[in-house]
Amino acid sequence: MHFSYLREFIEIVFCRNFSEAARKLNTAQSTLSKHVLALEKECGAELLVRSSAHVRLTPEGRILFEEATDIIEAHDRALRRIADLKQCPPIMVGGLYLNTHILGFISSITAQQKKLGKPLSLRYSDDHHRSFVDLVRDGSLDVAFTMLDHETPLPKGVEVLHLFDDPLVAIMADDHPLARKDAIALADFDQRKMLSPAGAYSIAGAELARALFARHGVQPIYNSVFLESIHEFPTLDIADNLLILEQSIQKQQPLTDAYRVLPFVDEDACFPFYALYRTGARPESLARFLTALEEEARLFQER
Repeated sequence: MHFSYLREFIEIVFCRNFSEAARKLNTAQSTLSKHVLALEKECGAELLVRSSAHVRLTPEGRILFEEATDIIEAHDRALRRIADLKQCPPIMVGGLYLNTHILGFISSITAQQKKLGKPLSLRYSDDHHRSFVDLVRDGSLDVAFTMLDHETPLPKGVEVLHLFDDPLVAIMADDHPLARKDAIALADFDQRKMLSPAGAYSIAGAELARALFARHGVQPIYNSVFLESIHEFPTLDIADNLLILEQSIQKQQPLTDAYRVLPFVDEDACFPFYALYRTGARPESLARFLTALEEEARLFQER
């Protein structure tokens, strides 16, 4: 069924005659008659009762008119949405976007852009089995949120935006020898057993932690434990091990009262969070998102 035929049919009903509809549509009356006949053939019913003065709807024609109005409105709405999508393609987001602060950034940005009449479309990827840098560089992701060492060199074609530094906390059983402290130092981990989360999601944090201890000349005794996602941290059996986590995760996924949580005295005991994105030209929607993200990070760091 041709959308153009339906539009013509609706106009004929509004005008109540073929000649007036033909004038408004800037087409021949014979063309309209041919198109109405095609609709009647497709519907298997007479749609209009014709007379020399005007036309009126048959019961079948009334049904088509009512449904055609909705169909045309839906069709036009779909075309507008497609046009909007071309102008504002969805932004592919991945990496550690489940971090509490990052979720807050995204929520604030999308709400602000919607209020401005420029809504953003975001899609999320949970691919943690490839390097976030590679996912950004090959175009699989527009923006990847991740933790990076401040000194990590990045390949050509990838830019970074520093968002915030998430302080680390140390977690241990209540009866651990270090649990009597009010705060802990990285040096306290030297030659002590420490859980080192493994798995696609936690590998970035584990590598950062090892680099942090190495810079301080500290050598913990690492015991690897597999974690599928951020939500599994509360299920860990720490036993007589130490564990370090970002403060935001510990608050988001609190452990039981059987554990002690201590802050670090070391100023650099934190995981720096960044947004990665490709260099060069980018869609207007992505440019708006990155500009807003930079502003969110600035406001967060000023608090």
